Amino acid sequence: FTIASGKVFTIEKRPVTVTAVNQFKNYGDDDPVFTKTVSAFDAVNNTGLKSGDSLSVKYAVQSGDNVGSRSITPSSDVEATNSNYDITFNTGTLTITQRPVTLTPVDAALSKYYGSDDPTLTVTNSGAGSGAEEIPNVVTRATGETVNTWAFVAPTSSNYLFTIASGKVFTIEKRGVVLTPVDAALSKTYGSDDPTLTVTNSGAGSGA
Repeated sequence: FTIASGKVFTIEKRPVTVTAVNQFKNYGDDDPVFTKTVSAFDAVNNTGLKSGDSLSVKYAVQSGDNVGSRSITPSSDVEATNSNYDITFNTGTLTITQRPVTLTPVDAALSKYYGSDDPTLTVTNSGAGSGAEEIPNVVTRATGETVNTWAFVAPTSSNYLFTIASGKVFTIEKRGVVLTPVDAALSKTYGSDDPTLTVTNSGAGSGA
């Protein structure tokens, strides 16, 4: 017996689909570990990954560190490992979200006396991460100059979600003023009318 010339048995590559899994991170974080899903073995349609096999895959991420969406593109890492498969690669998405950052006013920024200028509203921060965008170290406050408590105003940013530390408000306190009667207001002769009880003051500040 001889086999007809040119007749050979061919094992063809098995079709399989690899899809990058969608991932999330906060601005300023390192990229997460990228993973994949692989189409399951289908004996009827001759597709999917055979039991016991594995695929070597690498990932390329679209450039950019700011808040937004970036594509995750998988591809073959070691061609020899994947040589038995005809691989279709589907991209995934890396979503970069705003990073929560808490701003805490320092003690010296928490209050003033009525009629005084505001102190510098300096803040410290927590949760900043390693993002390139600079975090402000000074905030503003709600407008108002009467004795009361006033809210600090967090700045806005496309990459950070700033909040003021819980319970921190700016307080305008009553101003202590000393009134001193002038000498002419200190006495009168019996039977006379009272003099005008004129006073001078100290510590009044520039309140309206």
